[in-house]
Amino acid sequence: MQLFHLKSTDIYFNLAVEEYLLKETNEDYFIIWQSENALVFGKHQNVFEEINLAFAQENNINIARRISGGGTVFHDLGNVNFSLIQNKTKGKQIDFDQDTKPIYEFLKSLNLDVKYSDRHDLFIDNKKISGNAEHVFKNRVLHHGTILYSSDLNRLQKSLIVSKNKFSSKSIKSFSSSVTNINNFLNMDIKVFTKQFKDFISNYFKIEKETNIELLDIEKINNLSATKYKSNYWLFDYSPKFSFRNSFNNYILNLKVERGTIEDFKFSPDIENINKMFIKQKYYPETIRELIISNNLGEKLNIDDNELLKNFF
Repeated sequence: MQLFHLKSTDIYFNLAVEEYLLKETNEDYFIIWQSENALVFGKHQNVFEEINLAFAQENNINIARRISGGGTVFHDLGNVNFSLIQNKTKGKQIDFDQDTKPIYEFLKSLNLDVKYSDRHDLFIDNKKISGNAEHVFKNRVLHHGTILYSSDLNRLQKSLIVSKNKFSSKSIKSFSSSVTNINNFLNMDIKVFTKQFKDFISNYFKIEKETNIELLDIEKINNLSATKYKSNYWLFDYSPKFSFRNSFNNYILNLKVERGTIEDFKFSPDIENINKMFIKQKYYPETIRELIISNNLGEKLNIDDNELLKNFF
């Protein structure tokens, strides 16, 4: 087992590190990392159903899709992330309780009254403090999760407020739980907490020293970050097909999206052939914004451009 403590707080780079270590190497790893403001959703989720996109954009919160399943989580520097990558016997790769045990044991060592939930998450005082997910690649497994230590829970909650009744799809939906921070139960700085976590993991897996990230193929990791994790294809096109309906200012908007492309669009009453403008266009925020501005739709509908954009999502 090798231990990495990533200094990067870039969500896209960090997710690329996980995938690189999982698929390009054969060793076992434990990774401790943090990311600045980010919303991270599961592989099979529809980003628009999970994330308050307007709030994320207004508050410079990155959005990212990971390769594992499960629900959407919020990252900031008050959150400590962990990744466990291991070779396992084929057919016996998935074992959430066993893979979460190091986290559970660490928190118990701090005299925290932590408990497992039916969904393999960790709770204190009936509130979630750690969620996790897994991805299998051949005989290797990536098990990763979050530990809420001193996150901005107000920002977390606002980031995940979405009008789900506007959307219809077969995508995997997040399971909502009340959350809390561990620092409500511990009197220590997050840096001290993280250091104790690293020391505990080193002892748990009998790791003698931390491995330097520079020993990896950084160029390949950066390329994966840029071409996959930051790409519109991975962020938006990978979402399952869905329908969207919204009514505002006496207008009704219906659209259907598949592979990130608007396949059906009905705006009523249709003004100046708005319906034709959006068919076969990409359902990306920047693309919709460009169409609104270039066609003067806000002015024609007597709605502020930014407000009109929000009504498309």
